Amino acid sequence: VEVRDLNYTKGFSFILVVKLFSIVIRDGISLIHTHEIGPLIYASIVKILCPHKVKIIHTVHSLVHLDKCKKYTTYEKIFCRFADRI
Repeated sequence: VEVRDLNYTKGFSFILVVKLFSIVIRDGISLIHTHEIGPLIYASIVKILCPHKVKIIHTVHSLVHLDKCKKYTTYEKIFCRFADRI
């Protein structure tokens, strides 16, 4: 299994969506494994845009961040729906 690091930084990046989408299309990737809410958001957008079926496996390591910021609770509720396994 090849692991790719797209140098994710804080905040949303449309360029990162394009990079991830390009890799998924070019390499025919059918499974994305995420570990945090940010990468899950990117993977979910790619899943919506992708012409072929892409599955997402999302690993939750901690829920501490949900107490720190209310928007993260909303993001979790929305984007976890796109994950095929949590």
